[in-house]
Amino acid sequence: MSKDQKQYICHSYIPGSNLKPEQVAKIDFKKITHTNVAFSLLEKNEAGFYVPTITDNVRAGIALVLDEIKRQGADSKVLISIGGWAASFFCEASSNEENRKAFADQCLVLLKETGIQGIDIDWEYPGIDGGGVISACPNCRTDFIALCKAVRKAIGKDYLLTVAVGSHLSRDLDYSQLNDDFDYINVMTYDMAKINHSSFIRSTFSMRFWARSGFDKNKLVFGVPFYARSRKEEHSGKGYDELMALVKEGKATLKRSKNQDHVILADGEHLGIDTPESIARKGRWVKKHGFGGLFNWQELTDVDGELRAAMYKSLYE
Repeated sequence: MSKDQKQYICHSYIPGSNLKPEQVAKIDFKKITHTNVAFSLLEKNEAGFYVPTITDNVRAGIALVLDEIKRQGADSKVLISIGGWAASFFCEASSNEENRKAFADQCLVLLKETGIQGIDIDWEYPGIDGGGVISACPNCRTDFIALCKAVRKAIGKDYLLTVAVGSHLSRDLDYSQLNDDFDYINVMTYDMAKINHSSFIRSTFSMRFWARSGFDKNKLVFGVPFYARSRKEEHSGKGYDELMALVKEGKATLKRSKNQDHVILADGEHLGIDTPESIARKGRWVKKHGFGGLFNWQELTDVDGELRAAMYKSLYE
């Protein structure tokens, strides 16, 4: 990209556990401005505080990513994502000032230990217990704000602080208080239906909705999934590469539409999926309407880099 180009976010999530060198070597980090390694989970430390921790597997994954970025001569910033779906103990970690300080201080420790550039808070979702699998309470919505501010205070402005948020605003959570604390916000505009889970209509509606949240529009990053959803649970979550292999083998059909592309299996089951063409359309929409960029979940289901290239090209070419 040239120096006078607008700096759009082109961001990839990479699962860090059991990451293999050959997987990382296939990723073109020159087409990724920011890389999130997932996940750090919360565990109780010796002092009794719930703080973010990184397993040896994920640490090894971070090291692989950093080494490959350096080898390629790329400038992708690396962050650690804390949480993820069904990750618990955010409620406890944010419940009072002492707990929040312990959490925030440990974030700084992890940054210094790993040599990465930022923290991504992936609390899904403040005040919602996920059917009883995640600790939650009514105070979580305000405690979330206090926790994020504590992290920003601890890590300062030399490090990045980002957050992953749902496609719809959490009830009674005043996100406008956090506009100055986050560098950017990843809006998970997917998983919004059983099949058409990342449809153009639903996704762009959600981004317009978030534009009224109090965050600067150019900090809002549009999420694209590298996997499909279906009515049948056994098909949901199938990655782009897996489905395209079925299409090439004649075992499935790719059907394009203006709203949501589908892969149709031999049994007639429809799977909603994003393709290079649908991602390019979303990237053009981001540029036209002044949003911050695109991000994906997750990089390893795009082995040949078709989706990643479409993200970058739509923003920068």
